[in-house]
Amino acid sequence: MEHKSKAQLCKELGISTYETFVQRDNTFKCLRIYHHQTAIATIYDDGRVKIDNGGWYTHTTKKRINAILSALGLPYFIRQVQWEWYLEDRSGVTYPVGFGKPNWNGATPGIWFDTNTKALVL
Repeated sequence: MEHKSKAQLCKELGISTYETFVQRDNTFKCLRIYHHQTAIATIYDDGRVKIDNGGWYTHTTKKRINAILSALGLPYFIRQVQWEWYLEDRSGVTYPVGFGKPNWNGATPGIWFDTNTKALVL
C-alpha cells in the first residue's frame, strides 16, 4: 500500500477529514482509519478489510463506513431500520450487524471483507 497523506486518502475514500485520523501500522501491515478514537476501517496490505463502528451507531459513522466500502469497490453497504444496522449487498441480501458487541475477550469482531474477491468473509 503506497504512502498517502490523510487528505489524499480521505478524498479518495470520499470521507471528511474532520475528526478523521489515519495511521499506518507496519507491524500488522495495515492502514487504520479512525473516526474520533474508533478504528472504523482496517485495510490490510493483502486485501483484507475489517470495518467496525466500535458501538457508535451514528449517521456520520455509517456514512463514513459506506463511503469506505464504496471506494474499495465492495458491493455492500450499511443501512439502518428502526435503530438497527444491517449489512446489505447489491442484490438485496441482508445480514444482521453485530458491531460493538464484544466477544469473550472484550474485542469487537467487526465485519471482514476480501477486496481481491469483493466477498464478505463469514
